[in-house]
Amino acid sequence: MSNTKSNKIKNIFCSLMLCFAIILSAFVGLNVAKTTVFADDGSNYKCVNVSSDLLNSYYDFYTTSSTRTAPATPSGWSEITGTGNQVNKDNILKGIVDLTDDTTFPSSTFKTSRPKNILEDITSESNKAYYKNLMINSHNGAGRFGYKSNSISLEANSYYSIAVRLYTNRTEKTDNYDETDAYASIYLTGLELDDDQENQVKFENINTLESWTDYTFYIDTFDSVSVNLELWLGSKTSNVQGAVFFNCVTIYRYSEDYYKEFIANKSYTDTDNHNIISFSKSFEQPVKNSSFETTTPLGWNNIAKSTTDSDSQICQIVDVNNYKLNNDDVSVSAPRSNNSAENNHALFIYNKDEGYQAIESSKFTIEQLSYYKISFFAKSNCNTGSGATVKLVDKTEDSDLNATLTLATTYTKNSNVYRNDWTQYSFYVYGDDLEDKQVTIQIWMGTTDTKTKGYVFIDDFTNIGWSAGIHQFCKIGKYAMVGASSKATQD
Repeated sequence: MSNTKSNKIKNIFCSLMLCFAIILSAFVGLNVAKTTVFADDGSNYKCVNVSSDLLNSYYDFYTTSSTRTAPATPSGWSEITGTGNQVNKDNILKGIVDLTDDTTFPSSTFKTSRPKNILEDITSESNKAYYKNLMINSHNGAGRFGYKSNSISLEANSYYSIAVRLYTNRTEKTDNYDETDAYASIYLTGLELDDDQENQVKFENINTLESWTDYTFYIDTFDSVSVNLELWLGSKTSNVQGAVFFNCVTIYRYSEDYYKEFIANKSYTDTDNHNIISFSKSFEQPVKNSSFETTTPLGWNNIAKSTTDSDSQICQIVDVNNYKLNNDDVSVSAPRSNNSAENNHALFIYNKDEGYQAIESSKFTIEQLSYYKISFFAKSNCNTGSGATVKLVDKTEDSDLNATLTLATTYTKNSNVYRNDWTQYSFYVYGDDLEDKQVTIQIWMGTTDTKTKGYVFIDDFTNIGWSAGIHQFCKIGKYAMVGASSKATQD
């Protein structure tokens, strides 16, 4: 099957879904204080075609307007204007054309030959857009011209690919024209880049040698961002004679584990038709067994327990894909992976009756005058009790300061398919003005003051260096640790 055909019909493999990640956060001042693709191994990999969600119906250049006598104006794409951006415009034919056959694309009308390697007619109603293409043709002399897409909104801490299918035409020698090969350029705009990333957001002066070729940007985000695609005949700085055809734009969103394994098989240099753009920040595992992948020993200390009955209280590391708990009061199924890389286990805490229990991590350092984002994933569907709490505790002598996040006891199914409905919670921490601080993480199900029943899965504590300009870090007094510690907002 031709790549051109398969790209416009491969939605049979990935559904048109886009779910919004929920990230709850506490602001803390420590101041001296569709169909989803699964891997064959049964893992939780996700790959979802979100082209129509992010570009509406404009991603495949489908139009119901007549294109037999002139190209149709594309919806969702605007001409790039401004000084120097449109050269030889009066001799440029541009817009959507129908490449079905020579009757829908007469060469005399469109002043170029119909691209080669066009497949047989497609009768399926689901593939109406297959033959629709965006053409830019400087037919009389060299020129340049570009289209810019509507905004494409990418979520924070997410993984995407944005691919453009392209064909550059060859103009055969005639009495009036020399033989020429057209070339095209593709740009991804709207990103704040380091100097070493500039070349990763563009494909310039492309000649596909009369073949249909995909050019793909792979992007992992840290903050949410809006980007635009620009599709050019020639480039922003160079002119060319001839025609180029853009078949479609295809956008996929991936789970973290799928993306990282997929991208590991690619490199920045092994081919010239993909670019990798990374904004994710490196992180540390702040405490021993932060990811709970070491099943024995736990690596955390039990610090409180309202009963010694092992059937009434459970605190253990479990298999995220195979764990089950069934008794007279509750039935708990495996939470499945949160889709971070190599995620196989999580911590499970359960109180059968009203009670409390707690564990505490090893100590770690919050450095003086430094900013941190300390995050973790949690998931519960017990729908009972007051919920678990996670505390960041100052272990300085004579200090009783801490910051607390209360975790939800239920979730909305399919609210975040890329994380299997796990929720990420975050502490934003500002280091002491005068000295480094030693802190620990405590996980409580119930407290000595407020007993509760219920359960929660917790996983993957991470610590990322942060920027003061991104969030408000609260300070309250010389030895105050908590600033709006109970306030949870969407990140």
